[in-house]
Amino acid sequence: MKLAIMKTDKNLTVHDVARVAGVSIKTVSRVLNNDPTVRDKNKEKVLSAVAATGYRPDLNARRLRTKQSYLICLLYMDYASNSYSARLTSGAIEVCDEAGYDLLVRPVKDRTSLAEQVKALAERSNPDGYILTPPLCDDQGVLSVIEAEQKPAVKILPMSLDANSCVSCDIVAGVKEAVSHLLTLGHRRVAIINFNNVHGGLLRYQGYEEAHRDFDIPVDTSLVFQGPMSSDEEYEKIIRRLLSGDDRPTAFFTFNDYLATLVYKVASQLKLRIPYDVSVIGFDDDPSSKNLWPPLSTVHQPVGNLGRAAAGKLIQQLVLHRPYEEKEDLTCKYVQRSSCGPLL
Repeated sequence: MKLAIMKTDKNLTVHDVARVAGVSIKTVSRVLNNDPTVRDKNKEKVLSAVAATGYRPDLNARRLRTKQSYLICLLYMDYASNSYSARLTSGAIEVCDEAGYDLLVRPVKDRTSLAEQVKALAERSNPDGYILTPPLCDDQGVLSVIEAEQKPAVKILPMSLDANSCVSCDIVAGVKEAVSHLLTLGHRRVAIINFNNVHGGLLRYQGYEEAHRDFDIPVDTSLVFQGPMSSDEEYEKIIRRLLSGDDRPTAFFTFNDYLATLVYKVASQLKLRIPYDVSVIGFDDDPSSKNLWPPLSTVHQPVGNLGRAAAGKLIQQLVLHRPYEEKEDLTCKYVQRSSCGPLL
């Protein structure tokens, strides 16, 4: 359907949307109020007309009328990097704005009371649905609270993948490409510092393992460090112990770019040069990674697109009541910079 594009005007009404969509005012109202009985064809006409006209309904009036909050809540653990949460939020906000929803972003601080925090948030803010990041997306207490509220949730990288309620990206392929690059350069002692209490960590290790298998190189378990998230001091101790040994690793792959900066720090303290004495690859492609010296090689994770896909999938369920067809690029790609060199 070809739509007449109108200039955004604060005085736009449902009459304008109905005229552009070629449907009745009642149909527009039913679509905007998430009436599940409206035919998909008419829903698409109305939503396209809303986008074309720039129409924004009066949210306060709509909330009173429909008893919905038009609020989506994105929850993440407060130890997530500022860059990760900002990129994820930015992507989700774009989609929410287009659909007339607000996004409530809440870091969760105390892991011992996750369910209680989510329950209090639900009672206070009454969101229509949730976007859950690891490890919240796998916490049974949190999921039980949301299920009891009878609200939909979309999970980002959960342990159990369900096409209708989660979004994921090909972490295994990205990590495999990165570690394979190190092995191609001649490295045979590649250490991995990883988290194994989130699905993304398990996928990272799978990529690490598959790269070694393709090169017929057994994984040296003395170079594998996996566990729940810990303090910087603990990670620095692990890295220092590895780099101070007689048979030290010649390369590192880390769960994220932040852990890679700790390898940089300890290597500098030990007078080891990157990439001549030790090569390093991170994960995420944090914007700051290219500003390290030397610039960090990393695996690009499409964090913004994960946020867009999660919000799109959730809103599709809320508005159109049907599965979401992902259109975002969710490919993880190895980004080669200057922190990797051949084994000397």
